[in-house]
Amino acid sequence: PFALMANNDDEKTERFMRMTWFMLASFVAPVITMPFINKQVLKRVIKDIKPEEKAILRVSKKYLTKGADYMIEGFNKTKGELEKNKKFEGVSEHFDNVLERYKGKEEQLREKLIKAHQQIFSLDFAVASVLAVINPWVMNYVTEKRTKRVGYVGEFKMAGKDYTDKTSEKHQKIKNVKMAISIALPLVQALLIPRMLAKSMLKPAEKLGSMGKFFKNKAHLFDYTGAIYASKAAYFGIMAFGDFPSYMLACRDKHELKLRFSGFGFVLATLFACEPVLNNLAGRFSDWKFGTALMNRKGFENAGFLKNLLMPVKSLKDINMSSASKLTKKAALGMYWGNFALTTTVLGFGLPFILNKVLKKDVTEAQKKFLDGTSKKSVDMSSFLQKIQPDSDKIFYSLKK
Repeated sequence: PFALMANNDDEKTERFMRMTWFMLASFVAPVITMPFINKQVLKRVIKDIKPEEKAILRVSKKYLTKGADYMIEGFNKTKGELEKNKKFEGVSEHFDNVLERYKGKEEQLREKLIKAHQQIFSLDFAVASVLAVINPWVMNYVTEKRTKRVGYVGEFKMAGKDYTDKTSEKHQKIKNVKMAISIALPLVQALLIPRMLAKSMLKPAEKLGSMGKFFKNKAHLFDYTGAIYASKAAYFGIMAFGDFPSYMLACRDKHELKLRFSGFGFVLATLFACEPVLNNLAGRFSDWKFGTALMNRKGFENAGFLKNLLMPVKSLKDINMSSASKLTKKAALGMYWGNFALTTTVLGFGLPFILNKVLKKDVTEAQKKFLDGTSKKSVDMSSFLQKIQPDSDKIFYSLKK
């Protein structure tokens, strides 16, 4: 929908290419890269690990934050959950074999697992960020070659070539520097964020600052789904420090920068703030009004209004695998598709509709100033030629004589 709402056919083509790249990078690439990353990191960090034992990566990071006993509890809980799936039949034996090899050295195993998680997160962060970062730069280049024009493609039918050439002049001069910065920024974060998370998991809470305590208490938010797909928290880091700055730096003029900054900011706010709050309100209302069990109320028994807004909704997967009532399962499914439809409508149609209106207004005003300036320059040149005309006639007459 976002691509369909483009301002012209050339922008539509560019958006479709960007969205296709985004989908491949987000959903296809991890299936190829993550098993390879997991395997290589485990082999390097836990040298005696066997291929069939890689499922230990599915133990939530929260079980690695409080010492060896809590880790063992996590091993036992995880293997029990995995064995419900036929795909993981016999996985308990592999978990037990790892623990048996590290009997008396459980703390060493915990430290190695934290190190493995750090390196996996760091490598995935770097790979995902680079894939995100090069997207706008490659698409800008393709559009430039395909249309034989520079500047923001969304303005091509709103403004003439002279105008878009002029407004993108500065970008064209320093785009190589901007590209280098956009690649360097997420790579630095790919080292720092996983390192901070690992450090907070290793150290006791009393030795940590406020940021370290936050990472320690929320380590589970960075768990990967099936050891392949980044969690919402991890993906937020990649989007905030990878996609966002890169897309801003790749903007070809001030109008594209304004459009992307506003759009990206709204997307981040919707996905990571508005959406969870709407789910929270809908889930709590359903539980209160219809007696469903959509909310995970652990830790929120005596919470106030504001804290209750942070109460998470149970995952659709957990609800389906539980003994929840049919009404709860139907309500969960309804919330999922309702949220999907609402998000698609708002981000796919509503947001670009508003952004396009603002862009058209801004470009119309800016182009009028540009044309007025050009017109004045032409008039000034005519006046200059008229003034020097008598002198030039005299010179020509003298030379002829």
